[in-house]
Order: sequence, then C-alpha cells, then structure tokens
Amino acid sequence: MTQLGWQCISDEWEVVNYSRPLPLQNIVCQLPGESRDQIILLANYDQSPGTIEGADSNASGVAVMLLLAQILAAEQPWPYTMILAATDGQAYGLLGAQRLIDTHPDPERIIAAVSLNNLGLDLYEGLGMAATGLSEGYGPLWLQQTTQVAARAAGDLWVPQTQSELQQTYAQALPFTMTDQGPFVAAGVPALGLFGLLADEDRDQVRELHNSPADTFERQSADTLAQSGRVAEALIRQLQGMVEFPENFAPYLVYNGGRQLVPPYVFYLIARALAGLFFLASYLSGRRLESDYLGAVLTSLPHFLSLWLPFIASILLLYFFVIIGLLDEFDTYPATPKDPELMNPRWFIIIIWLIALWEFLQIGRRLEARYVEHRSRPVFGQIRAIVFLVVGLALLVALIMNPVSALAFLPVIAWLFIGNRHGRRRGIGKYLDIVLFLVGGLFIYVLIHFIGDSIVAVRLLALWYLLLGISVQMIDFVSAAMIFAVLAAGLALLVNPPFDDRDAKDEPADDLTGSPTAPVSDEPDAGDENVDDADAATLAASEGAAQ
Repeated sequence: MTQLGWQCISDEWEVVNYSRPLPLQNIVCQLPGESRDQIILLANYDQSPGTIEGADSNASGVAVMLLLAQILAAEQPWPYTMILAATDGQAYGLLGAQRLIDTHPDPERIIAAVSLNNLGLDLYEGLGMAATGLSEGYGPLWLQQTTQVAARAAGDLWVPQTQSELQQTYAQALPFTMTDQGPFVAAGVPALGLFGLLADEDRDQVRELHNSPADTFERQSADTLAQSGRVAEALIRQLQGMVEFPENFAPYLVYNGGRQLVPPYVFYLIARALAGLFFLASYLSGRRLESDYLGAVLTSLPHFLSLWLPFIASILLLYFFVIIGLLDEFDTYPATPKDPELMNPRWFIIIIWLIALWEFLQIGRRLEARYVEHRSRPVFGQIRAIVFLVVGLALLVALIMNPVSALAFLPVIAWLFIGNRHGRRRGIGKYLDIVLFLVGGLFIYVLIHFIGDSIVAVRLLALWYLLLGISVQMIDFVSAAMIFAVLAAGLALLVNPPFDDRDAKDEPADDLTGSPTAPVSDEPDAGDENVDDADAATLAASEGAAQ
C-alpha cells in the first residue's frame, strides 16, 4: 500500500472480552486529495472463532478494498481524501469501526463511509444496502440513492436494493446491526454497508455457511466479486465528483421500489397519537372513580412497583453474575455469531435467574400486602390509570429518542380491552384477558424475533442472548428498565393486589394473585350496574375499613 502512495498506520488497542484482555488492531491508510474532506471505505478482516478461511465473511470485502486501493492510487490526486480501513473486532460488536470513528480527529469532514461485507459468494443475486446505526440512527436516503444512480450509470451492474418496508421499520425501531457502517451512522456520519443479496430459498443454506468452516474460497465467484467491486468503485467515483451533499437523515420509509417516501413527521404523528391514546385512557380510568386523578395513580402505584421492581432487581442480578464470574464480561456484544458461548446456554444460570425472579416477585407481593394493610386497596379502575400512564410515558420516551420504536408498541393497544365495565373478567373471561395480555406482549416477541433472525438464527437461543445482552449492557439499563416497566404494567392488569383479610372475609387466598379461591362466575353481580358503581363501591369499602 505504501508503495502505491498510501500513508498507512497501525492502531492497536485492547478491550475485555470473555472476561480477559483482547488485543485488537486496525490498519488505516490515507490517500491525500485536493480537499481534507474524506470518503472512507472499510472492511473488517477479523472472523468468528468457528471460521477457518472466512472467505465470504469477510475476505471478500477485504479483497475488493485492496483492489480499489490500486485503482484509486493509479488515478490520484482525487478531489477528496480517501481513507481505507481494515477493521478488527467486527464480530464482537463492530469494535474496529467504533474505534475508527471515536479516534477520528474531525468526523464532520467525513463525506461518507462505505462498509464492504459478504460480497463474493456464488449464490448472491445482487447487492443490498444496510443503513442501520449501532444502537441508534439510520443512514441518510441520499447516500443510498447516490449508490443506485452510480450503478445504473455504469449500465451493466447490479443496482443495490434498499431494504424492504418491513426491514426498514425493524431497523429503525430496533437499531441493531452486525456491519461496520453502524458506528458511523450512530455518530451522525452518512454511511451504508454493501452486502450480497440472496434468494429466499438460499437463506438457510448461507446461514449455516457463514461463521463456520464451510465458508471457503471454493464458494467464491469471480463474477460476483467483480460486480460488487465495480459497484463500490462506481459509488466512490460518483462521490468524488459531487460538490454538494444533502443532510437528510432518518426517520423515513421508502416504498414502491424506492420511488415514494414516507416523511419523518408521519412517525412523530404516530408516536404522539399512541402516547395520547394511553394518556387519555389513563386519565379516564382514574377520573371514573373519583375527581382526584393523582390520588387514583398514587393508590395503585405500589401495585405496579411490586411487579416492576422485581424485574429491576433481576437486571442487577445479571450484573452481579458478571462481577462474580458466573457470566463473562464483554465490551459491546456478547460473544460472536455461532460462538459456543451463545449456542450452549448455561442452563443453571438461567434456572437460578428465573428462581430469583420468582422470589423477587414474591417479596414484592409481600411488601405490597404490608403497605396496603392499613390503606385502601386499589380497585381495577385505579390500576388501569397507572398501567396506561406507564405505557404512555414509555411512548413519550420513544418519541424523544426514536419515534419509529413507538411502532413496536402497537400490540399493546390490546391491553386497553383487558377487563370489562365491571372490572376484571371472571371465570372463562379470565382466559380472554390472558390472551389480550399475550397479544400486547408481542412487543417483546418482536425483539426476540429480530435478534433471533439477526444473530443466532435460533429464536430460542435469542432468549439466552437477551440475558447476555442485558448482563453486558448491550441493552443499557434505561432501555431494559423501560421494557420491563411496560411488561410489569401489563401484568398489573392480570394480577390482583394482595387480598385484604377485611375484604376477603376470611376466604382462602390464591398465592399467585392474592384473590380468594372461592368459585366465581363470569356473570356480573346483580349490583354491578356499571363500572362506576362496582369500582366505587369497592373503593368506598376499602377506605372505610382503612379508617
């Protein structure tokens, strides 16, 4: 590279993975241009532990980059400075790319960054473009459109495809990526990743091939590499010829082959509408019983906390497992795809964690029982007030941080229909409420499904990966706490507050729900003319007993 005119440096640093130091190294080369503004081309050269040759992932990307280094050097000087980076630690959470943007002296001078991944397999039928940021952000549309314009201008090249509408929504709602454009997008730098596209019938085969000994050079295609390399070259030439660069970023959604665009304000409107819906439901639920809405919320707050705080304790327990060595410490992502750490869950850890969570929940219930011993027991309308307030607040946070993530809350609308005008359903009606709770809980399934497809390819293992992700704060504490707050809110609609002996009239109570175990009917009591009468009567009885 230096003989071609490139100025290269080696950047060495160290992270902690598998609870031990892991040395890493980036190789960064610069070809000065007429301007100090830069175009960055990067490809990771590391591979997962289970890989031997790593031909497609990611020798193919490195090969394309090295050939482009020769072409670019032969035609210098260029209008803009070129940076080529062979990055390390991609499999552990894009560590090399993150290091590159973190140590860059002036990120505002980066015009665009292009990541090259998985470009040579003989099964590829085209190229795709990844725009997802690392934990946040989504790449600008103009860069994807510029890539397509450059490929079309060449006449005989694959035209890179934008992600499907569903993939775009997933990627913006849950910004998680395994390609090196991620840290740049998260830092606000225009970036995308080029990768090979597969036919649907080949996906499972290639999933088995990647990050395994089967990823050999025999499966590489000269034609595929030529197409990939020429598209990357066309993009660089297009960028080098541009004088002005747009600044539009996410959120957005392109559809109809990229010819039509859903603008950002639509996502903000949806998030605001959802938040407003739950705030209104909360207010109406609290005001039905008494004029003091705040009183209704405060009365039911201990019930919510008795279910949410145990989940918080379970998060802290996972952190403790890392501290004492029961779980390994990782810098960013836990392990790598198909790593034995992922593919072989430590079941004793899972069992211990589940038992501890159950005990935390029981402690929460006992503390709530003591709290309400001399206070009024919350009725269902008051519980609905705190539940929908919590969901509304979570949507408000989503609106501020990432409005597209509010779409993941759409299933939670089902929780608005738990119970009826008489309160919680009884008898067979309880099962309907459970179904509605599970439907609302699909927001958790969306997360598991997405991670399962993106990383471990086995959705059951995604549960183990989620625990590991929480333990190393890949899912940070605030995000995990918010997810569990919404889950606890849903549970609060199903789980009764601890039953007061004064109200139970010495009937035996169910240990799980705190409800009396006497047979109940799905039909409303004769006195239950409406929700106001039923809940208000219970409220008055509880307050009278408290006095």
